[in-house]
Amino acid sequence: MNPATLLIIEDNLAQQLVYRQLCEIFDCAAVFCSSGEDALEAVALARYAAVLVDLKLPGIDGVETVRRLRQFEGITGHRTSIIALTASNRAEDEKALRHAGVDDFMTKPFVIDDFRKLLLRQIYNSERPNLKLLMIPNNAQRSVGY
Repeated sequence: MNPATLLIIEDNLAQQLVYRQLCEIFDCAAVFCSSGEDALEAVALARYAAVLVDLKLPGIDGVETVRRLRQFEGITGHRTSIIALTASNRAEDEKALRHAGVDDFMTKPFVIDDFRKLLLRQIYNSERPNLKLLMIPNNAQRSVGY
C-alpha cells in the first residue's frame, strides 16, 4: 500500500529534517518546497494527502500561499487539508491563516504525539489504514520543531 504523501512548505532545512523524520515514524511520504511559489507549482503536478505550511516563507508568505492554494482548488474541484505549523503563537496570525483557508493549526515546538494526532485528524483513511498513526510511539512526549 502506498503511504500518504504530504506536501511540506518549509524553508528551514533543519526543520525539513525534523519533518522528514516524523514522516518516517508515521509511514508518510514527503515532498518539500522551500517557498509558496514552488508549492503552487507542486500542487499543479500532483495531489497530496495534506499540505503543511509555515507562516514565514521567502517570497509569498504562508497566508498568501494558503489563499492561492484554495483558489487553485476552486478551479480543480479537489480540496486538500491544509495544516499550518508555525512558531508564531499570535492569535492574529492563526486568525489570518484560518481566514485564508487553513483546516488545522499547530504551533512549534510541539510533541511528537500531537503531530500524530494532527495527522489522524487530517489524513487518516479507514479504508486504507495507516497503523503507525494509531500507535503511540515510545518517544511521543518528546518536543520537536522550533
